Amino acid sequence: KPAAPSDQTAAAGGLAVGTIVPKFELKVAGGGNFASSDIAGTVSVIGFWKTRISASNAMGRVMQAVAAQVDAKKVKFFGVACGDADEPAAQKWIADNKISFRSAIGGDAMAQSFNVRGFPSVLIVNAEGKVSAFLESSPTDVDLKAAIENAISGN
Repeated sequence: KPAAPSDQTAAAGGLAVGTIVPKFELKVAGGGNFASSDIAGTVSVIGFWKTRISASNAMGRVMQAVAAQVDAKKVKFFGVACGDADEPAAQKWIADNKISFRSAIGGDAMAQSFNVRGFPSVLIVNAEGKVSAFLESSPTDVDLKAAIENAISGN
């Protein structure tokens, strides 16, 4: 069983590249669900964040900027709120950071099963449902775009 995620960025987190993403289902802030079936057959970017960690704000802004620059038919973006982010706190964070992609709440168990060791962290999944990259802390737009391009190419 993976260690519980901490508030601090830690080395060696995330699922190994090439690992098939575990099944999951979470409630989305504002209604609906986010499940493993939502990422099937497409490249997906999943950001894990906590409302009280300032680096999560940077990650959200980078993900939002990159989401606006890539083909939405090829790449889907999702957020997962962890820690103390109840629905009102998550919705406030989403509004404050001008996030347009779907963001789930109650992601602690998912973060643990995905071996997230610190926040924020970003997981890139290829169209085969396998981990293509795991980026700890807040990636730059250049790093995130490169990881997405790698996933689109099938890696």
